[in-house]
Amino acid sequence: MGFTDVYVGWPGSVHDARIYTNSSVCLKASELFPTQSHLIGDGAYPLSKTMMTPYRDNGHLSPKQRNYNRKHASTRVVVERANGLLKIKWRRLHHLEMINVDSMCRVICASCVLHNFVLAEDGADKLPEPEVEEDGDDETQAI
Repeated sequence: MGFTDVYVGWPGSVHDARIYTNSSVCLKASELFPTQSHLIGDGAYPLSKTMMTPYRDNGHLSPKQRNYNRKHASTRVVVERANGLLKIKWRRLHHLEMINVDSMCRVICASCVLHNFVLAEDGADKLPEPEVEEDGDDETQAI
């Protein structure tokens, strides 16, 4: 549940898809990931050769599509849990009142590095259980 890539710097409320499509992970996906590997995103992200998203449930999904969505959601829980753990361990991230965007970005990146360090030192078995928040298709607060 560590962080492999952290992309910060968009102040204000920005849609997940916009942040992703402008990130180096999206722009350099073919260079960063082996063939036949995929990223997992919720319905807010654009489906691509690299990004796997769930089927939109319009009430007419096939059993295979529902099964895919269940497996997809269970995989995404790992990402949501890592974000939840970051917010639990570094509660200051809930209330960044800095004026300088660069300072806020450094605090967020440092928190992710410290999260990974604590995870490597203590192991995942000592981490608290976070409450998993569903983002859905809503806009989220990005810094």
